[in-house]
Amino acid sequence: MVTTFIGYRLVWRRGTPLLAGRFQLPTRRDLDARLLGGAALFGIGWGLSGYCPGPAVASLPGLSGPLAAFLVAMVVGWWLSRRLSPAH
Repeated sequence: MVTTFIGYRLVWRRGTPLLAGRFQLPTRRDLDARLLGGAALFGIGWGLSGYCPGPAVASLPGLSGPLAAFLVAMVVGWWLSRRLSPAH
């Protein structure tokens, strides 16, 4: 959190990103069932497995049973999300 805190402060001082004309920030601020449900599933998966997606992919060279199960569940979750999403 400290690294992110410092990084954001440095980035915002620039005024514009290095490779774009302006920062693109989300405009929605509401909470809905899909957001809360997704956040809950993410937290449950992280708590049960000890992995979040980035470190899980980075841990592929040391593949173990629990890591493989997490990666399969993560890919199935992405697939289901895309299939069940009304926007797609």
